[in-house]
Amino acid sequence: RLIGIQAPDVRQKPWGQEARTQLEKLTLGQEVLLEFDVQKKDKFDRQLAYIWLNGKLINEYMAEEGLALAEPYFPNNKYTERLANAQEKARLMGRGIWNPERPMRQTPAQFRRENLKQ
Repeated sequence: RLIGIQAPDVRQKPWGQEARTQLEKLTLGQEVLLEFDVQKKDKFDRQLAYIWLNGKLINEYMAEEGLALAEPYFPNNKYTERLANAQEKARLMGRGIWNPERPMRQTPAQFRRENLKQ
């Protein structure tokens, strides 16, 4: 799990699959550096990390390209401001989920809650 961002659910069209595809294109087969913060695992025992590739913070890239929402994850807040700034840049530029012609209409959490009811 990438700390500080919330990507669209993979079932959220079109952005879920787009985010997954972009992350795979960037990282698949690449040597990445995992940087941990205060809390190393979530309540589901999944590893929490910032991912670095060639000096680039992938968590930030995903937010900056509009492929994920910046979402603080207390107590892991080392890059919270940086991720929020990346999201604001994407929003102002209309990138990805912020594209006015194809906006993401629900947060990933809202989407999951609504789809659990069905």
